[in-house]
Amino acid sequence: MKIRVILAAILGTSVVVAAFAGFLYTQLAASLTRDAEESLRGLATQVDEEIAGTARDLAARAELVAQMPPVRDALAANDRHAIIALLGGSYTALHSRYGLTNAQVNAAASNTVLHRFHSREAGDDFTRNRQIIVAAHGSNQAQMGVEIGASGVRVRGAAPVGGATVLGSVEFGVELQPLLEALRARTNADFATLIDARLMPAASNAAARLLGGLRGDSSTDWPLMGRLQEARGITLVKEPTFSFPELGGVPYGAVIIPLLDYSGAEIGVIVAAKSLAADQRTLRRLAVAAIAGAMIAEIGIIGIILLLFRGLLLRPVAILAEAVEELDADKALVLPKPGTAAALDRLIRAVQGRRAARAAGAARAAGPALAGDAT
Repeated sequence: MKIRVILAAILGTSVVVAAFAGFLYTQLAASLTRDAEESLRGLATQVDEEIAGTARDLAARAELVAQMPPVRDALAANDRHAIIALLGGSYTALHSRYGLTNAQVNAAASNTVLHRFHSREAGDDFTRNRQIIVAAHGSNQAQMGVEIGASGVRVRGAAPVGGATVLGSVEFGVELQPLLEALRARTNADFATLIDARLMPAASNAAARLLGGLRGDSSTDWPLMGRLQEARGITLVKEPTFSFPELGGVPYGAVIIPLLDYSGAEIGVIVAAKSLAADQRTLRRLAVAAIAGAMIAEIGIIGIILLLFRGLLLRPVAILAEAVEELDADKALVLPKPGTAAALDRLIRAVQGRRAARAAGAARAAGPALAGDAT
């Protein structure tokens, strides 16, 4: 009986403690997943801010150059040599010190006056694939953002020259690769720019590759992006999309961010992937701590149950058994106080009644003997 009760108590507490530990682990895992998703949302925000900030900076530089009277006069005269003399040194400094990869001066007559850092000759018609310049001329306002050009995908800023009458424009551009490298240094995540292959049929980068229907333009880790494509697929999206694949045995969090050009048209995606191995290690440590805590709690609960079982049941029963055995010896053992358990209370009252009856019988037997002695 005693063993069955103890085993039942242990089983019951084990079930309760295990359920609590499982619930705690589930909540911890869900919390870490939410934290990982928030971290990925932060990556998406940083990507957008990096591109937007770079585009504003390029547009501001272009606006500054476009407002210079000597540049305006040289462009009005279509004097390419004067423009080179005015801007050549500055362009070289911007290229070597700040990573400027595109610098271009365009005439109002839809042709390029000056290419800098590009092998193409001046005079080509920019209206075929340089709509950001067309927009700057048409609106007479600075334009900024991402655009696909003959040299690949660039973050660009273009500003019109000439005031009320557009004489041409100045444009600066940078590749996305340096931006992705800067993001990687800040966030410890890897990034890739993938463009709709229909919009960029030829790779602009020897290391780039075709992933699904998207063509790679720039990345901090192409092999990782290839594994991500195999694990969950990379496609065009309308809004940030999150996933948590395992790549090469390592848990990752990934977010696919829609990439829009300067006009708001969808042209591709930027993918960010970050290892969650540290989070998994944290979860394992928390799981071990939860299990250890549950085991300690179970041992404590079982100990308390055994103490209560001993104090409220086993000890009173032992005393009662001893009291019953000693009734014939007329030993006055101290009985437990009622209130331990209903069945024990009945036993205590029965023993007390038995004692009282024996005492009364002894008194009646002693009465005649005392009377005889008196006579």
